[in-house]
Amino acid sequence: MEPVETAVALVGSRFPEAPSAFLGGTVLTAARTPTSDLDIVVVRADGSPTYRETVRYRGWPVELFVLTPAVYRLRVTREVAARRSPLLHLVGRGMILVDRDNVAAPLQTAARTLLAAGPPRPTTEEVEDRRYGLSDTLDDLIGVADPGELVFIADRALTATAELAIIVARGWLGTGKWLGRQLGTADPALHVALLAAFRDAVAGDRTALVEIVSAVLDRAGGRLTEGYRRGPAADDDLG
Repeated sequence: MEPVETAVALVGSRFPEAPSAFLGGTVLTAARTPTSDLDIVVVRADGSPTYRETVRYRGWPVELFVLTPAVYRLRVTREVAARRSPLLHLVGRGMILVDRDNVAAPLQTAARTLLAAGPPRPTTEEVEDRRYGLSDTLDDLIGVADPGELVFIADRALTATAELAIIVARGWLGTGKWLGRQLGTADPALHVALLAAFRDAVAGDRTALVEIVSAVLDRAGGRLTEGYRRGPAADDDLG
């Protein structure tokens, strides 16, 4: 059974009263794989139970995000502040499954507007925190001698560099495959170069990765080590 047909059947069976529901995620794109699941957002009336649940329906793995309008607004506000909003992407770029009383269409329009506007401008402190963390990782990348440790440091450098570049460009963050996709949107050339440099580093040649990390740090204001201070110490990441 096709994903849209399956999603419609699931929502109709489990949430017949829901005024709006959306199907989103990789399953609707050319990047769909045999393990892609159905990401379904269901918005029910205020006062209804809200939860996230993973189920299997007619052979498909399904991630359900069951919300009310109030909870949806709260979640979106928090996600936008964090520069990563799975809900906006699922609703704004997904497919409407249910739209009773013209509820879903305005939600989708509003989500698309917020996506287009992008996340808020990063604060100076936020950029400094990321510059400091990436500068520390860069030092580790330059100095590491153990090939096994190099793999883990390169992985950390890949993620932190992508995130800093996206934040400076005021793009949306993501995790896993979505971080790569968001970097590809924010800076396609960097996306290609960073992946190639990471592969070289894992193979033992860190030269290109060091250069790219340094360049992204320069773009954000340069390396930051001495003079950085945050408090209280109990909140610090000492890992």
